[in-house]
This record gives sequence, structure tokens and C-alpha cells, in this order.
Amino acid sequence: MHLDKKYFLKAIGNKRYKNAFEWCAGHGEIGFELITAGLCETLSFSDIHPGSEEWCLKNATSLGLADNVRAYTTPTISKIPTSEKWDLVVGNPPNSLDVDPVALADMIEKGLSKDHIQTFARTTWDIGLKTHRDFFQNISKYLADDADIFISCQISQLSLLSEPFAKYGFKLVKIFDMLPDDPGLKVFHIKSV
Repeated sequence: MHLDKKYFLKAIGNKRYKNAFEWCAGHGEIGFELITAGLCETLSFSDIHPGSEEWCLKNATSLGLADNVRAYTTPTISKIPTSEKWDLVVGNPPNSLDVDPVALADMIEKGLSKDHIQTFARTTWDIGLKTHRDFFQNISKYLADDADIFISCQISQLSLLSEPFAKYGFKLVKIFDMLPDDPGLKVFHIKSV
């Protein structure tokens, strides 16, 4: 397992949480950074890709954390049992809210398979904010009081995200730099209003 999501640890600081959730988890790199650093006691993961759940549970077992970790395969968080309550939510969802025609043309020119292109598109582009809207529409029923949300996104998309923030009762608290080689990619700290 390759853990390199320390920029979330910097944004969160030294605050400790009981139950954390990683949205759009993939292999669970952010969540495993949190729990192995002692920032949370339990951890839940979700991702649309079925292999993600298996990978996260396998990693939890290898780290001796199987009793502290749950994972869900679902295209929407509203399919997760409402018995889940989190005081920390992190995520690295699709960071671009539109198709990158240059990247798409490059993949087609390289002869990449349709499945490869679709997987790339699903994990990279959130056309029409569908994934983000679903998240903000449904996440409140899973949040403990005073929960913190930290998600990554391109700073250029902030004006588009402001609408679902406000519509579903959230506010932007602070913006953190994420990667030195991509100054546009940020971590947004969000809370319920």
C-alpha cells in the first residue's frame, strides 16, 4: 500500500475524531493515513468501484485494523446505512468538473480501451457536479454534531461548488494548499451551517 496523502493530515492538524469516513476512497490512502496517525478510532470507506471495498478491507486486515474499518461499494452515499455517524469526512473526489478535451484526445490517440477511458473519466471528471451534488445533498444524515469535512478540488471550481454548499447547508471554512507541483489543487475545509 502506498500512503502519500499527508496533505490531508496537515489540513486536519492535531484534532482527534471518533469516526471518520473517506468518500471516493479508491484504495483508502487518506483514511489509512488518518487511522494509523491516531486521528480517528474507526474508519468507513466508500467508492463506486467494487475492487475498492475489497482492497480497503484487505489493507485493514494487514494493518491489524479489521475491527475498526468498514467499507461500502456504492455510487452514492445515500446507499450507506444511516446508522453510520461520522465526525470527520475526507475525500479526493473527481477534481475537475468538466471534460478535459486534450486528455481525452490523448487517450484516444494512444489507443486506450473504452473501459480505461471510462474509468479515468469516472475518477477524474464530475460532469455537471453530479457526484458533488449527491454528496452534499445526502451527507448531513451521516454527520455527528460539529463534524468536519475536508475534500480536495481545483480552486478554479470553487465558484461552481458554492451553489451546492449553500443549497444543502454547508459553508467553506478554510482552503489549504495540497500539492506543490499543482498549485490549483486544494483541500477545502467545510462545515454545516
